[in-house]
Amino acid sequence: MDLNKHLEMEKGVTPGSSDATILVNESGVISFANQQVYDNFGYEHHELNGEKLLNLIPGANLQHSGAGEIIHQLGIHRDGHAFSLFFRVNSFQLAKELYYLIVVHKVKDQSRINQQQSYPINELVDLIYALDESTIVAFTDEKGKIINFNKKFCEVSKYSATELIGKDHRIINLGHHSKEFMQELWRTISSGSVWRGEIKNKAKDGTHYWVDTTIVPFLKKGTHINTWQFARKLPNINEF
Repeated sequence: MDLNKHLEMEKGVTPGSSDATILVNESGVISFANQQVYDNFGYEHHELNGEKLLNLIPGANLQHSGAGEIIHQLGIHRDGHAFSLFFRVNSFQLAKELYYLIVVHKVKDQSRINQQQSYPINELVDLIYALDESTIVAFTDEKGKIINFNKKFCEVSKYSATELIGKDHRIINLGHHSKEFMQELWRTISSGSVWRGEIKNKAKDGTHYWVDTTIVPFLKKGTHINTWQFARKLPNINEF
């Protein structure tokens, strides 16, 4: 059985589908991407063959993605800008090799969301779009590394998506706040409590800005703490 026929049998998705469809092998190397993928990510046809999926979706973790699970991540366009997307993953064996079939939907592209998922997904799409327009959002892993964020974070910090992925928040730390202030922040989230307060940060160009911040911790893998951080940039605050 050839690969195209297998894809059709697996999920009713063929290389001619209007969905953005990516096929990768077990190592995360792209074997196939349809025209919608090239349009969404800004590449010319066939340029993605042999490239790493992580170049398009840096936060993708296929081995830990449940079959059919809907995941929100940032995609990286060829020109370097980040955009919100949802994707679903299904794996299958072909000739004793493991492949992942990934169907990608840009956040604003609601018309192509699977109808069985349309109600909850539309709510998520609206929420993510609203957050993208008004709120700085960042997600950190158990080591404090930034693994997901929205375009507002890039806009305010003046860092590109590739400069932020894998870094921790020290990249924007001005050093304005006292050691006691930071210790109290970490004590709060380490106890599982939500921390709220105002933080002064530094953008890539050296300018300073204040953000009204909420940090929401949650436990993962036992005692490891991941965080969602939501912030609203404040008007310039005069210092005395």
